[in-house]
Amino acid sequence: MPIPASELGRDAYSRLLILGESKLGKTTTAVSTAPPPVRLLLCEDKSAANGARRETLAFDAELVQPNAAGDIYDLAVKYIVAAKDDARKKKIASVVLDPLSFLADNLLEEAMKLSRTKQGNEDGRAAHGLFKRRYKHIIDLLLTIPAHVIVVSHFEETTGEDGEDGSPSGRGIVPLLPNRWARKWTGSAFHDVVRFEVSRGSEKSHKNRVFVTETAGWWGPGCRSKKGSHVLPAHVGQFIEWCSIPEPDGEDYEPPKPKAMSQERKVSNAQSQ
Repeated sequence: MPIPASELGRDAYSRLLILGESKLGKTTTAVSTAPPPVRLLLCEDKSAANGARRETLAFDAELVQPNAAGDIYDLAVKYIVAAKDDARKKKIASVVLDPLSFLADNLLEEAMKLSRTKQGNEDGRAAHGLFKRRYKHIIDLLLTIPAHVIVVSHFEETTGEDGEDGSPSGRGIVPLLPNRWARKWTGSAFHDVVRFEVSRGSEKSHKNRVFVTETAGWWGPGCRSKKGSHVLPAHVGQFIEWCSIPEPDGEDYEPPKPKAMSQERKVSNAQSQ
């Protein structure tokens, strides 16, 4: 039986894609402000979590990096399945995958090796086909975890790539990924896509980091959970709370006032002891 529109509500868990430039504190913000306990699927060197460790200890991590055999795809699937099981058992409340850009690069490199011809030559078409299937499976599987899922990625500016001939269609930003299809598709898999920035004229500190829910251009941030363009404190927990506030037709809600983040981190650290 069809569901009345009035009964269509929000999903129980957030699916958030954060796009930002390097070294602005994306990992630190995602891990330290997501509802704890957090499972970090770290796709780069473990030192990338140092900033998060200074803010909270209410997380653990799996290193999703190529091993001696190079099977990054199998490793990613293994850790996502494990996170899904732990979420079902209420051991974790949030999963952060970071950075998506590095994971995609490793997946494509692995696909290139697996798609070589009998003569040992690279077969780009076969490799990108394999990459597409594996990449989509990983994202689809990740988004079945019964917990908040936050994915962090670098981004690149684009003029659009939706034409059959690759002709430009409009300016904007897309995830920094090594495949045109992946750059176009990834954002559509998430409920909300935000741009991570530091307030103009401000020093790089957690107090000045913001989420931008919409920017000018055809491609880029956009939020299914809320209408309009907003600049919010870069705090995942507050963002989830804000998205859950009902908005009557014709009205926009202002974002909630920032909480005392230092006290919140103390609580998170105490819970992890």
